[in-house]
Formats: sequence, C-alpha cells, structure tokens
Amino acid sequence: MAEQDNKQIDSGKTPVKRIGIWRANAIGFWGWPSLVALLVFALDQISKIAVDKFFEMGSSRPIIPGLFELVHYRNTGCAWGMFAEHTWILALFSLAVFIGIALSFKKLCGNSKFAAMAMGLLQGGIVGNMLDRGLRSSVIDFLDFHIGTHHWPAFNIADSAICIAVGMLLIQSFFLEKRKQDK
Repeated sequence: MAEQDNKQIDSGKTPVKRIGIWRANAIGFWGWPSLVALLVFALDQISKIAVDKFFEMGSSRPIIPGLFELVHYRNTGCAWGMFAEHTWILALFSLAVFIGIALSFKKLCGNSKFAAMAMGLLQGGIVGNMLDRGLRSSVIDFLDFHIGTHHWPAFNIADSAICIAVGMLLIQSFFLEKRKQDK
C-alpha cells in the first residue's frame, strides 16, 4: 500500500506525486491563490466587523505602549487619505483592477507559484477594501504603529496584504526572474 501511495498518478494532464492519500497538487495552481485571497478577505472583514462593534469611532487601545495601538478610524480615500470623498470612484477602480487581474491571472503569473500567491494576497486585499467602500462608504483602519508622536497612518489587514503582495511582486521582478534568466 505504501509503495502504491508514492507512485505517480495521472490526473489527466501531468503526473502527480501522491503524498499519503492526498495528491500534491490537489488544489492546483489556481486554487492556492484563491484560498489565500479568500483567507485575506475573511480575516480582513472579521477584524473590521469586530472593530466596528467593540470600538467607538476615534477610540484607541494601547497594545504595546509607545509603539502599537488598536484604533477605529474611517478612511474615505485610499493610501494616506488620498482621493478622499471619491469613495465610489475608488470602489469602481478597485473592481476594474480586480477583474483585470482575474482575467489576465495566468499571463501575469506565468508559471510562478510565488507570483500567483502574491496575486492571491493582492486580490484578497482589493476585495476587502472594495467591499468597505461599497457598504460603508469608507474603509475601516485599525492598526496604528508609532514611535512616540511619530505615527504611521493607520491601516488594516487588506492594506497589509496589498503591500506584502507588491513587495513579493518586486522580489519576483528584480530577483527571481533575473535568477531564472541566469540559468
């Protein structure tokens, strides 16, 4: 039985190594980024619902005094409050970007699982903030880092996922692609 578990099986396209009872690519190239996007979206929305329910607007609770607080702010714009009062335009732009990425996902990622996971983070973040703009006419920000009186603008999980995705795509562009070309 163990010998049979480790044999190659044919999934219809390419052989897949069986690990125990699970196929190594049971979810596949498209599925993992989709799961990442769904996880980011869910964590983002759950955290925003909790902040909205348990924190008054404008309130803060120190977690690490002098460094990190949980706050409840609303941002009608995008990064650093830019384009405030244009929430619906930002929501429509987010929708267009989301659809554009979805339609050209394979072209954007090539065969790179690293880029595909970055796109999953990006998609989850885009949808999280887009839903806020559509339902609340603003984005709930609640993570506030600062050193003394020097504050980084408050942000949320969707913002974090978008920034991490951009960082991953920069790494992909500048380092991983170059290493692949050198081979």
